[in-house]
Amino acid sequence: MSEQVQALLAVFENTADDLAANQDGRISERQRAYHHAEAMLLLKLGMGVLLVLTLVFSVVLVALDTGQAVPLLLLAMAGFAVLLLRHARRTTSALAAGVATALRGRLDLQTHISQSASRGINNARQSTPQHFLRVQDRLFRVTKTTYDALAAAGIVGNTGTVYYVPNTQVVLAVELA
Repeated sequence: MSEQVQALLAVFENTADDLAANQDGRISERQRAYHHAEAMLLLKLGMGVLLVLTLVFSVVLVALDTGQAVPLLLLAMAGFAVLLLRHARRTTSALAAGVATALRGRLDLQTHISQSASRGINNARQSTPQHFLRVQDRLFRVTKTTYDALAAAGIVGNTGTVYYVPNTQVVLAVELA
């Protein structure tokens, strides 16, 4: 196994067996367990933040005696909770199906800078970089760590295959042609 193949397996913490399963159109059990645990952790963190924000804003609004604002806040927070739950359900359902989809083409890395509406300490708009793996016309959002590791593995400009979970865009593995 070449150093480049080993480096790409390491980017996604994969084994040769995981890659073989992806090549056969399947998600390995190890990948399924890892991504399921990740989805559940994100759901729990999101719900925890939502709960804390709801409590803090409710206390502030009650203290300010704003009347109808508390029910509206609770309705908005409930809507956000539904979105979190739907996302988690879609991810876990796709993982449970066990299907890996392959997309082959020229590999590229891109960074998009989004301007936040919030302002920092010096009252300047805050920018948030978002990192993407691009194959053909499809963008897969990746972490900065994954982005840097893929760049170090030398994928840019090469033809390769990205294996991902359909309907979620969760990248399972990348291999070069």
